[in-house]
Amino acid sequence: MGCGGSKADIKSDTKLGSQLGIIISGAPASGKGTQCEMIVKQYGVVHISTGDILRQHIKDNTELGKQAKKYIEDGHLVPDELIINLVKARVSEKDCRERGWLLDGFPRTRAQADAIIQAGVVPNKFVYLSVHDDVLIERVVGRRLDPETGHIYHLKFNPPPPEIEDRLVHRPDDTEEAARTRLAEFHKNNNEILAAYDDVIHKFNGAKPSEEIAYEITKYLDDPMSERYWYDSVIGTPAAATPTGGSCLDIPGLVDKEGVTNDNDNEAKVEADVEVEKQGEWKEAEKDEDEEVTMETVPSGQE
Repeated sequence: MGCGGSKADIKSDTKLGSQLGIIISGAPASGKGTQCEMIVKQYGVVHISTGDILRQHIKDNTELGKQAKKYIEDGHLVPDELIINLVKARVSEKDCRERGWLLDGFPRTRAQADAIIQAGVVPNKFVYLSVHDDVLIERVVGRRLDPETGHIYHLKFNPPPPEIEDRLVHRPDDTEEAARTRLAEFHKNNNEILAAYDDVIHKFNGAKPSEEIAYEITKYLDDPMSERYWYDSVIGTPAAATPTGGSCLDIPGLVDKEGVTNDNDNEAKVEADVEVEKQGEWKEAEKDEDEEVTMETVPSGQE
């Protein structure tokens, strides 16, 4: 079943009867936002992010919100225990019990994963989007914001009209240095998180066009008997993939570096896939909110 290593005791019942309990994970700019939209539209589940929960509790002045607000005002991270309690309370609400839930980008550390499992927030589906770092960085670094319209362009894949180019802004979070910092933080914790969900995790090639990814995810979510629907990849060059099946998530290179070499017969397809991916999927970076960074410290409107 697993690929080795310790993991928490996961029983895929979500305590929600037949309703879906889904976690979606992937690096910043991996396309989680796009796939979350599809899943919510297709299955009617409740989309949950820790940032949204936190802001709502602070806005409603709940007891948990008061506690979180004090940490934020003091410039501290909100403790894991409090975040776990917020998530547990949210998935226990009526809409989540009746419709199921989709937890977006959380947990972000192994300690959070173990704690949330022990708290009874257990998914029966775990979607992991895998994209090579070089592609993630290219998606992010080329973005430019038009401060007058709020529209986001990409210098290579969606160039702005020449007459507005001079007014575009390169946001601090969209620099290569900032992107690599976020990715380093993500990779530091990623393998351990995946190991915690080894019994339910399902890996998808997030470098493919979003429609293809959505199709594969739908096949997986529609199969109640699929304990493990693998869509693993052998990576020929950054962001290009050929399905192979049967690979373990802890194989060095697949999870953290994704640099496994493809065979020569696939080189032409690899090159074509790279070009399709780069031209068609840069907007995936735009839809992700990058809550992987320090969302628990960010008041409304500052992420």
